[in-house]
Amino acid sequence: MDKTTFQHTAAPNTYQSPPSYQMAEVDQRALTGSGAPAGMHSSVITITPASPQPQDHIPWSVFSTLYLNTCCLGFVALLYSLKARERKDVGDMNGAIGYASTSRSLNIAALVLTMLLVILFVILFTTGIFSLRSSFIYGNGK
Repeated sequence: MDKTTFQHTAAPNTYQSPPSYQMAEVDQRALTGSGAPAGMHSSVITITPASPQPQDHIPWSVFSTLYLNTCCLGFVALLYSLKARERKDVGDMNGAIGYASTSRSLNIAALVLTMLLVILFVILFTTGIFSLRSSFIYGNGK
């Protein structure tokens, strides 16, 4: 058996050394005047609040679907709410705001239409125009 020898040569150093940083000159009077002891450095971190997330109105849409589903407006509002939630999760805030706005409008329309129908039925029942009499049900005439 013939022994083969392998020789490993190191690759040339292709990495550059990091840049050298200089210490900034610090006005000690400013540090001591701000309440920090001499020789101690203070840092100020500014945290900006995250942009507000658009509301998707899912609870309102579920309520509209279950209780105020006049002309299926509550169901359509629920679909738009779910689409708004999906757009928000993906990160498309403009799309989420558009779908949420449509969902809100449909929920308002469902609420107003249902309230108008309830008020109309109450008025018709109290005036006697629309009544449930047993004579009409059994066909006696009056």
